[in-house]
Amino acid sequence: ATQADIALNLGIAYYYNNQVDEAINRFTKADELSPDDVAIIQNIALVNYELGFIDRAIKAYERILAKFNIPEIRFALGVEQLELGIYTEGWKNYEARLESPIYNSLKNTYGTIWNGKDDLSSKNVLIVGEQGFGDNIQFMRFIDYLRFKCPTANISYIVHPALEKLVDELTGINCFNSLEHYNEVVYKYKESGYDYWVPISSLPYYLNIDSEIQITGEKYLFDSLKTTDKNKFRVGIVWSSSTSAASNYRKNCELKYFIELYNNLERVEFISLQKDIAPREKELLNYAGIENAGEKFKDFNDTAN
Repeated sequence: ATQADIALNLGIAYYYNNQVDEAINRFTKADELSPDDVAIIQNIALVNYELGFIDRAIKAYERILAKFNIPEIRFALGVEQLELGIYTEGWKNYEARLESPIYNSLKNTYGTIWNGKDDLSSKNVLIVGEQGFGDNIQFMRFIDYLRFKCPTANISYIVHPALEKLVDELTGINCFNSLEHYNEVVYKYKESGYDYWVPISSLPYYLNIDSEIQITGEKYLFDSLKTTDKNKFRVGIVWSSSTSAASNYRKNCELKYFIELYNNLERVEFISLQKDIAPREKELLNYAGIENAGEKFKDFNDTAN
């Protein structure tokens, strides 16, 4: 291994040990030794993002793209640009994800992807859910905007089963469970003639969403929980992402910090919306007097009620 490789591997080890400052020192050293190494520059971008230096992360990705055309890097650049409100270039680069193999299989399955220009009047359009649950929920707001722009389009949405009921109730569009009804949707596309399909995360790009377009409307998440004290603000808390997520440990915080905060607040009622809870966490919730609503959830529709 070269000295650059050693510095890079040390940086990665420090990064996964949450020693971010030391990690970036090692990555910087590796970059000095091998300035055109994509993996080194990519890790510099990642760590700068973690530290909140998004502009530095963007410069790192732009260094790579100046010499190499790597879709994953363009996608990462798009994510960073969107965080800074650089919408036109950000949404464009975000589309680079469609060049990965998983999207090639979708293209082969669903056929013609909408390009944002073709008239959708009276056309059958299939929106395909992608990425994580949160991505689908966040991008769902653009379905209404698509309906506003194309009121006569016949829109259907294929989504993960955990989101099916939520989407069905919130959007009022034709919703298909991606597991149980996958073959049905593919058959309908090929036999009944879906004219176009579009990944849900591509809607902002194809609809030319920028800072001048305000995607607003009536709220689409409704709360049916009743507090015992109307003088208190109710705050839902979640402290852990999916236990199956590779980056789970980097996204989480410990429940004890919420409880410490809760004990120092007045006129506030915490409600746990956490789905998977360890026995010790249940004990902490009970001791603090925090309602454990998450244990009753069956799907994402329950989280909205």
